[in-house]
Amino acid sequence: MSRTASQSTLSRLLRQGSVYALGNLLLKASGLLLAPLYLNTTLLPQAAYGYLVLLEATAQLLLPLLGLGLTTGLLKFATDPVQRDRQEAVPFTVLSVSLGVALLVLGLSWLVAPRLGTLLAGPTVRSSCACSGGTWPRSF
Repeated sequence: MSRTASQSTLSRLLRQGSVYALGNLLLKASGLLLAPLYLNTTLLPQAAYGYLVLLEATAQLLLPLLGLGLTTGLLKFATDPVQRDRQEAVPFTVLSVSLGVALLVLGLSWLVAPRLGTLLAGPTVRSSCACSGGTWPRSF
């Protein structure tokens, strides 16, 4: 391998690795920025934190199942030399299935959200939230 080819490969690796590192850093920073909202007991009663942890654990268990292994399949078939004739269709298929699953989860979440809101915040919560200009009457 020539020196310019290895430099090109190294620069490509560093560029792609930095994008991955930046995404990971932003994910961690968002958790830090949201911590004051999570820990504010005027928004969520202290007794509801157990339910919140249960919901988060359930979501973490469901994520790999709802992902259907599409990223692994995309990497496998998009780089497989045997599948050259069908490689152009793979990204669109993965995107379509991901979009369908996302819409299904969004619809189910929309239906379950009022019950989860009552479970977490109590029966006195209105359907509007503070982020949309509404108020949350509380009786603690």
